[in-house]
Amino acid sequence: KSRPFREIINRYLQSESITSTNQLSLQALQEMILEFKTIVNVPQDPYEQVSLAIQSIYKNLVSKRVMDYRLLNDIYTSTSSIAIIVQKMVHGSLNSNSGLGHCQSRLLSLGGNLVGEYYPLQETDEEVILKISKTPQDLSTIPVQSFELLQSNMITIETLYHHNFQYAEFVIEDGMLYMIETNQVKYHQKHLTSEHQSDLKQPDSDSDEEPFTLAT
Repeated sequence: KSRPFREIINRYLQSESITSTNQLSLQALQEMILEFKTIVNVPQDPYEQVSLAIQSIYKNLVSKRVMDYRLLNDIYTSTSSIAIIVQKMVHGSLNSNSGLGHCQSRLLSLGGNLVGEYYPLQETDEEVILKISKTPQDLSTIPVQSFELLQSNMITIETLYHHNFQYAEFVIEDGMLYMIETNQVKYHQKHLTSEHQSDLKQPDSDSDEEPFTLAT
């Protein structure tokens, strides 16, 4: 099914004497897209596009190839237990009210409040191009609502994970917070004050390399 598309792509690559599609001119890309549309009718409604994409996944799950693979590996074949998650892709690159950041729920050695760094997008002096700042800023520079939500999220995550220190990466997209990833922070006894050490469960191993875990 992909052969007609590949033939069109190869033709445009040859016409411009290049080897990669990312080298194609804007005009070539526009013309190529018009040709693609003569092969398949792509709906312009984004909701219809999402619906078709979901249907395509389910259809693939009941294809002969997939069913044979599941049968061969003794995998349950019903699609009723399969969930498809549709979510917005964010990169922190939408506008000057966007950026990237990471944080910890507390300092390892001193405890206290949320700490971390935020890298906002900035416009260059030469031309209006947004790029990630190389100089980190304090988390307090994040829009107020997103900062308060970040604090609340980290408290919730700590509570769920037995009050262990938590690390998170996040994106701010047009002032809105998106949590990308969270992990439990591994640390060692030497990183903690004597006050915090009294609240720790000792590891099973005598090795100094074993991380400690806060007691519940």
